[in-house]
Amino acid sequence: MKQINKWGLLGVLAITLWSCKKDENRVVIHTGDTPVLNTSAPSTLVLRQDDAEETISFSWNAYEHSWSDENVSTDVLNYIIQIGHAGVDFQSALVERSTKSTSLLYTVAELNAALLDLRYEPGISAGIDVRLVASLAPNRPIYSNTITLQVTPYEDVIIYPSLYLAGSFNDWSHSDAHRVGSVENDGKYEGYVNFPNANTEFKFSSQSNWDGINYGDGGGGMLDTDGSAGNLVVAEAGYYLLKADSEALSWSAVKTDWGVIGDATGSWDSSTPMIYNAETGLWTVTINLSAGEWKFRANDEWVIDFGAGNQSGVLAYGGGNFTVEDPGTYIITLDLRNAGYYTYSLELQ
Repeated sequence: MKQINKWGLLGVLAITLWSCKKDENRVVIHTGDTPVLNTSAPSTLVLRQDDAEETISFSWNAYEHSWSDENVSTDVLNYIIQIGHAGVDFQSALVERSTKSTSLLYTVAELNAALLDLRYEPGISAGIDVRLVASLAPNRPIYSNTITLQVTPYEDVIIYPSLYLAGSFNDWSHSDAHRVGSVENDGKYEGYVNFPNANTEFKFSSQSNWDGINYGDGGGGMLDTDGSAGNLVVAEAGYYLLKADSEALSWSAVKTDWGVIGDATGSWDSSTPMIYNAETGLWTVTINLSAGEWKFRANDEWVIDFGAGNQSGVLAYGGGNFTVEDPGTYIITLDLRNAGYYTYSLELQ
């Protein structure tokens, strides 16, 4: 019995000594005040595409910290700017950017893109909350004050180099509303135009007037730059994909009727037709969608179709399928008005 007690006592001493040694080697962090976030932006801000390269700054005081062991790296502090919908305590969708500096710049274009990613409507003022997260460890974030801004985003529209259309359908006047655009700026142009009447006559122009190069009919799908060349003619009324090549001097016109297709719409075998509104220039359909995938396609065939592009809401020929997670009744809108830069929207009813 005595021998057992001796070994038990030795075990207790060993544990005590090990615990003391462990406490002596423990690394402790000492921290200062929580950072205070500031911004150069006014409380009410209207973003404009003309100011896309201007900057808005967010800055804060450094989160002071030190370690009890000088051999421990202090380069682990990371700052994250979070932007989210106002009034929801950052519980819904967020846009985040990180830095190790004590300031961060957003261009107007970048902030606008952030708002569009958060599904804010262009031209409509809405509130956003902005805060700083100082992170020394994933499970120990430090949050700054929250800044609330009232911001109006703009529609981020790209205008490609264009040829303009003037003809019997628009009283032979040039305007931005009737163009074909060159996405690669390589002399190859395309765009969609509605011709309400049969036997529509028109010409392509290099300027939004008659002072540049005017492309008329060269016969057999060819263009002629001679000022006396006849007009181009589309025999049947309808909504057309027009293409023109200013180097090869060729052109084409394909009539299109648009629809949606996919297991979300009910079938990958046939399209659900969309309706064209000549006043708005938009294609729309109200449809019950199930959970699944879908796309846009023309003429109920896989010759011309649109899917997801690299930018939210922007279409790409032959792009990826769109996904519906929440079944319901939706309004789908197809916007082909801006030559070469095509968009869509999906609105749950």
